[in-house]
Amino acid sequence: MLETTKEILFELQRTHLYQVPFENLDIHAHRWIDPENAFKKVVGHRRGGFCYELNGLFFQLLQSIGFNCFLISGCVANEQGVFGPEFDHMAIVVRIQDELYLVDVGFGEFSLEPLKIVLGESIYDPRGTFRFDAFGEDRMVIQKIIGRRIVPKYHFSLKSRKASEFKGMCKFHQTDPASPFTKRPLCSLPLPNGRMTITGNVLRITKESGIEQRRIHTKQELHEILKEVFGMGEW
Repeated sequence: MLETTKEILFELQRTHLYQVPFENLDIHAHRWIDPENAFKKVVGHRRGGFCYELNGLFFQLLQSIGFNCFLISGCVANEQGVFGPEFDHMAIVVRIQDELYLVDVGFGEFSLEPLKIVLGESIYDPRGTFRFDAFGEDRMVIQKIIGRRIVPKYHFSLKSRKASEFKGMCKFHQTDPASPFTKRPLCSLPLPNGRMTITGNVLRITKESGIEQRRIHTKQELHEILKEVFGMGEW
């Protein structure tokens, strides 16, 4: 059985992110997403998902190993810096001895490794630099530092949440035109030195050597890319 150490936690998150895409393809295929079916979808069919599926399933994995962890609710910032409602995002907090870590495998381009929750300190991650700051009386905001810019990602409290509390927002993100997930198909996976992403009908692969871009013309072509490039199974 795996040990509940910081090293194991970091390795689990890195491995998951390199193997399991962040994607919303079922929404655009008019298939209802039930996070309770995430194991069959992600493990059985080698698919990805969004936060309610990926972090919900990863939380179950951590619990089964024996990690001291709980779900939290995040309010996500849009491009204008306006935050969404409670339960807009599902993430995980893990306690190891006297330290707390934010664990998130369902946010797309984010940290590769768990982020130690310490207010006001720069946290260096393979995917960039992050910082937690106080937000209101009992919340904090996780932000990414890009050059001189500080980009808020989401704010949250350390209140433990139940998976059932996210059902309303999970439905919203599948059905409401205001949800970013209903606007266009998305599939994204990090690379050691870049990222590959399908947005709408365009595949974009970013590497140190540059950017490759390819337009996707047919569903058959999309299925082939999902299988051959992203390593996905049945879709």
